[in-house]
Amino acid sequence: MPAFRPESAGVARPRLAFFRWTRAGLPAFLQAHVQEQRRSLEQFFEVVVIDADCDYDEVCTRIRPDLCLFESGVYAGTRVIYNTATHPGIPKLGFLHADAFDSSRAAFVADMARWDVHWFVTTSMAMAEYTPEIAGRLFVWPNAIDPAVFRDYGLTKNVPVLLTGSQASHYPWRNAVSRALVPEFITMNTPHFGWNSESATGRMLIGEGYSRLLNASSFAPTCGTIAQDVVRKHLEIPASMTCLVTERTASIEAFGFADMVNCVFADENDVVDKLSHLLDNPHELDRITRAGHRLVHDHHTLAHRSQIMQWFELVQSHGTQIEIAQQWPNGALSLAARPRHSPAASRPGRDRQLISNGWSALQRADYATAQREFVRCLSYFFIPEGAIGLTYTSLLQGDWRAAHDWLSRLQIAVLSHHQSAEPDPVHWAFEIRVALCRGDVHSATAAALMYPAMLHPELDRMRAIVATLTGQNRETGPQAGAQRRYSISPVPSLCLADWHEHLLVMLQACGQPDLATRLGLSDSARRSLPAVRRGVTSPRAHHRLAVRMSRLKRGSTLAPVERWLRARLSPYKQRVTGTGWSRYLHGFVQGEPVTRAAILLGSDSWSRSSRAVQRGLLDNPAVTEVSVLDTPRQRPAELVRQHSQEKRLIFVAKSASALIDDIGVLDTATTVILEGTDAPAGYRIFAELTTARGFRIVDQRPEWGGGIVVLRSSPEGYKNRPQSPDQNGPSL
Repeated sequence: MPAFRPESAGVARPRLAFFRWTRAGLPAFLQAHVQEQRRSLEQFFEVVVIDADCDYDEVCTRIRPDLCLFESGVYAGTRVIYNTATHPGIPKLGFLHADAFDSSRAAFVADMARWDVHWFVTTSMAMAEYTPEIAGRLFVWPNAIDPAVFRDYGLTKNVPVLLTGSQASHYPWRNAVSRALVPEFITMNTPHFGWNSESATGRMLIGEGYSRLLNASSFAPTCGTIAQDVVRKHLEIPASMTCLVTERTASIEAFGFADMVNCVFADENDVVDKLSHLLDNPHELDRITRAGHRLVHDHHTLAHRSQIMQWFELVQSHGTQIEIAQQWPNGALSLAARPRHSPAASRPGRDRQLISNGWSALQRADYATAQREFVRCLSYFFIPEGAIGLTYTSLLQGDWRAAHDWLSRLQIAVLSHHQSAEPDPVHWAFEIRVALCRGDVHSATAAALMYPAMLHPELDRMRAIVATLTGQNRETGPQAGAQRRYSISPVPSLCLADWHEHLLVMLQACGQPDLATRLGLSDSARRSLPAVRRGVTSPRAHHRLAVRMSRLKRGSTLAPVERWLRARLSPYKQRVTGTGWSRYLHGFVQGEPVTRAAILLGSDSWSRSSRAVQRGLLDNPAVTEVSVLDTPRQRPAELVRQHSQEKRLIFVAKSASALIDDIGVLDTATTVILEGTDAPAGYRIFAELTTARGFRIVDQRPEWGGGIVVLRSSPEGYKNRPQSPDQNGPSL
């Protein structure tokens, strides 16, 4: 579809009132993104930005807009607007500007409800999957590039591989691929200094300087976060005549990208082979790079982003009670002949898979597994759906304090950090549920009476429970003007009987048998209680969850503000009390692609290094089991490999190295962190691993002291290691 420019046909552009309260102090690169969005709108509309407190009636009377666009989300500042019920003939559209998994989604939904906005647009290809309750009234205004900035500058390709962008934990593909590429290619790294107003963000390359650096590079990898979305880098890289290396996802394929046609799809297992092949075949690399450049400049520039104009024209012709479809790679809108689906729906985001696994485990009454999956989700990012899952799981296990802590963190994020005027309806329903589970009927009643205009099935059910306990009259129905509110954290649908039984089990497990009896505890609910209690002490509850949950319990009696302050101060405490080595070690272990780990302590107590490893393992979402061993001289069952593709990290403390007679115990590791290489026993292990067993040095710095080295195995090295009879032994 060609770029649409109304002014080129001599047609006056419609006037758009853009209500945008961007918070102060955004870094320059984010301000540039904000300005790009405005310039894209100006291709199709006469744009008037309103960025201060205002009266909607006065604004519309004064500027007479044809369309009003309201932004809310992660970058929104204080936003005050009155009288939005006026001028009902002007179409309204809400702009959800956030990552698909961000808690600011709840603030957006609350803002749209109070501003009477019922159609939504977002830049995220994955957002429909993450906000299913609004998916039918949501379309995508995708990210785009400015072709005057991101273009071919004709520079010599001096950088084989450019590593650019954040490597935070919610970019697992990017982190894993970077670790695979660094030892094998000449690479350049451009650090990312965050999304806040820290002074260091001013050192980040943006605009033409960034595009020129891309243009001087042969390859640049990027990914779409755990949500498997399409981010700006997916377009900026090929637009600058650089070969895009990325994860294969439904969203990126919808944009028109194809493996070895106009980009490279890869993961940490094959990226080295694919890039090596292309460097050895420069004509093929040039063909792929030019095809990617053409794709972006033909379909994904600011001038191609006419989706909001298309929606406006559909609404003008057919009204707002329509269903729309979106075709790719252009994202063109049309009336839908049948219900549409998100491009990413065929392959859920990584966190969505973990959340689904958690709820499936709860259906089986496997509370330890549910807890583990929800915590793994939160290790990527503080995701509201994961926090609600942990709240639910904690109540089923009888731990209302842990549930209260998870829920408090969530409410603080939405109501304080994102300045939402109202809570998410499901979050508020859990506020009532947790209050009942701690026996505080008074607080539950007060919460049930708040936000009377906010309706949601989950909240309605909890209000009915409170009414039953207090004898309130529920026959009067909702107040005038009440409306169904959308939730970003919907829980799996249960029939009323099953829902009621789960609540009774929670009350009984949390020590509120009187409330459970008053609500009618059934025989089947009583029979399920032993399973709930077993879930608390199940041997399958692994080390990292036990440590994390014990910390929550210790802090669960603190006031919400104090808990919030402690959470904010924790990174500061680690910066002050840690060393450069321990901070590096924590970050390395947190991002290492391993599923199991072992800490061999020997006679050492927990040292600073071992604690850094422990913290990193706790924060690594991929790790499912951690063993702490005293290093017996014979190979323990915990260190037997069952599957060759299993990835394990082993930390060897200094005193443990002297106790290892058979270095074969380390054959099961893909990553080894070894202390004491400045002592004979440690050096013996180090020499054996690097000379005979295929391990290579990842990092080793004299200033760390203690003879510490980080090693990683290679597939070729593992094939050549001595084999042992128990190489394919029992599962861990």
